[in-house]
Amino acid sequence: MTTLITIGSTTIEPDACVSRTLEVTAEATQWPIEDRSSVSDHVIIHPLTMSLELSFAPNPVRPTAGPAPGETRPMRAYSILRDALQLRQPVEVGTPDGAVVSLVLTSVSSPRVAEDGYTRRISVQAQQIAKVTSQEAEVPVARRSAALKPRSAAQDAGTALVRAAVAAEVARSVFTLTPNTAALQASAALVARTSGTLFDETQSEVARLLGVKASLVVP
Repeated sequence: MTTLITIGSTTIEPDACVSRTLEVTAEATQWPIEDRSSVSDHVIIHPLTMSLELSFAPNPVRPTAGPAPGETRPMRAYSILRDALQLRQPVEVGTPDGAVVSLVLTSVSSPRVAEDGYTRRISVQAQQIAKVTSQEAEVPVARRSAALKPRSAAQDAGTALVRAAVAAEVARSVFTLTPNTAALQASAALVARTSGTLFDETQSEVARLLGVKASLVVP
């Protein structure tokens, strides 16, 4: 069995496969890793790559369908491979060692050497694309935990105090370009500690009212 390149419904059979190389590489981290950690977590496996050097004679060694008028057989093979690269078509390469599937062409070249005469060599570089199977799963709806208790009256009262303090500062410096933001933050934190109001909530209230103040500043 010779090397066969299948692209869709088209199969290319060269007269000879001068060389064929399969390569798998890995990249290890250049940084130190901790003791007792898995080394495999710090190594990246790169996709398989294949290099082919194919030889095509103007008249095939084995009878095949001839090229179109005005087109030689090597020219036709090169055109098919070039189009497959440009169209990003999947390619399958059959070799005496087995088939390699899920390949895409990354390079197609045709060097001309005087010693080859009318025989044309075509160099092909391909890379395998890894495929995974996707799965769908339902996301459970989050439910309110029984441990979460409703807000207390003290917390509501604390929030009201924060709003009143911030509103007073906004009203006092409504025509000032630089409000006393530090004082607002400090008062909000104090109220939060004394009344049990969540600090994040008081900070949000400060930011909201300061935004209102900014829209009231006279340019």
